[in-house]
Amino acid sequence: MTDGTHSFEQVLEMIRDGARTETQKGERFERLMTRVLPLFAETDCDRVVARADLSTEQAAWLRIPANDTGIDLIGFSADDPDGKKTGAIAIQCKCYDGTTSITKDHLNSFLAHGGNDRIKKLLWVDTSVRPLSRNLETVTASTGKWQRIGRDRLERSTIDWATAVRGRPAKKPLQLNGTQRDAVSKITTGLEAADRGQCLMACGTGKTLVGQRVAEALTGPEGRILVLVPSRALLKQMLENWSDNSAEGLSLCAVCADASVRNDLYPEDLQAGEIDCPVTTRPDEIADAWQRHTALGRRSVTIATYQSSGRIAEAQAGGGGGVRFGHRRRSALHRRCRRRRQPVPDDTRRQPHPGAEAAVHDRDAAGLVRGAAPGGRRLPDRRLLDEQQGRVRRSPLRPAVR
Repeated sequence: MTDGTHSFEQVLEMIRDGARTETQKGERFERLMTRVLPLFAETDCDRVVARADLSTEQAAWLRIPANDTGIDLIGFSADDPDGKKTGAIAIQCKCYDGTTSITKDHLNSFLAHGGNDRIKKLLWVDTSVRPLSRNLETVTASTGKWQRIGRDRLERSTIDWATAVRGRPAKKPLQLNGTQRDAVSKITTGLEAADRGQCLMACGTGKTLVGQRVAEALTGPEGRILVLVPSRALLKQMLENWSDNSAEGLSLCAVCADASVRNDLYPEDLQAGEIDCPVTTRPDEIADAWQRHTALGRRSVTIATYQSSGRIAEAQAGGGGGVRFGHRRRSALHRRCRRRRQPVPDDTRRQPHPGAEAAVHDRDAAGLVRGAAPGGRRLPDRRLLDEQQGRVRRSPLRPAVR
C-alpha cells in the first residue's frame, strides 16, 4: 500500500483489525457501504443513510419498526429522495468471513420486508465468496425485489478503495489505450456515413469497453442505449461493466426471462436469480423504467437477451412510445447456428425496433470472435485461451472494422 492504493481485501483487513467487537466491525462495514453503494449504477441508490438516522416520520411512512434488526441502511433514488413515490431500498450489510455459507436463517428477517409495498428493493451486501444455494436463489428471486452485491462484485468493481476509506469514494473507470481509441474513432466516423458496421477484436482486447465508448459518443449524456447479449451470464457481466466503466451517471434496466425459458444454445446458462439484480420481461415495467430514466436526465442503458428482445418492441409500442433504439442489425448468433448446424431459437429472430439512437451487442460467446485487430490492420498472431475447450490455441488475426 506504499503507493497509496488499497484493494478491497486490504480494506476488509483494516475494518477487521481495527474493530474490537463484531458489532463494531459491522458498523464500520456499514459506514463504508453508505459511501460506495451510490457508485454502483445497478443498485439505483443515489443516497444511502443508516436506518438509525431516519426520522420518526420517515420510518413510520416506510413501515419500518424502531426495533427492526433486518435492515441496516436505507437507499433512495434521485427521483424519489424520500421514498414516497416509488418506495425506498432496504439494505442489509454483512461483513462475513469469506467462507461463510449463507442460509435461509441469515435472510429470514430481511426477506420479511418483501411484502412491504413501500420497500421497492431488498439489497443484500456481504463479503462471503460462496454463492447462494439453488434453493435459496429460488426463494430470493420469488420476492421480485432481491439484489445481491457480493464480495466478488465488490472486488471486481472500479471503486478507488483508497479514497473510499477516507470518506471520498470515487470510481476509476477503465481508460482506452491507443489502439482502442483508434477503433472508437474509426467506428464513430464510419457510422456518420452508414447506419451499420462490424468490429471484430480478439478476446481480451476490450470489445465491451470499445462498444460502450462508441455508444456513449453516439448518444450523448442523456441518450438511450440498447445492449443485446445471447445469455443471462453475459447480461450479468454487461451490467457490471457498464456500471463500473461509465464516466458519467447512467440508469440501467435489465430485461431477461427466468430459467423456465430454456436457452438451447446455453443450456447451463444462469438462472435469473443469479444475476443479483431485479430483471423483468414485462413491457409495462420496461416502459416505466425508461420514463424514470428520462425524468432523471441521465443516460439510459437497457441490457437484454436476444430471446427477450421482442419485449423491448412491445414496450416501445405500449407505454414506451417515442423511445427508439439503434441500428437494426442481424445477430451473429444466427450465423453461428448455421455453421454448427444447430437450430436457431425462434425468439432470437425478433429484432429491436429500428430507428433508435444506439445499439450494441456482444458477440464474444463460445469463442465466436476469433483473433482480430481494431483499426483494420493485421497484428502478429497471439495465443488465445479457449476456455470452453480448456486448451490454448492460435488464431489468425483479421481486419476488424469494416
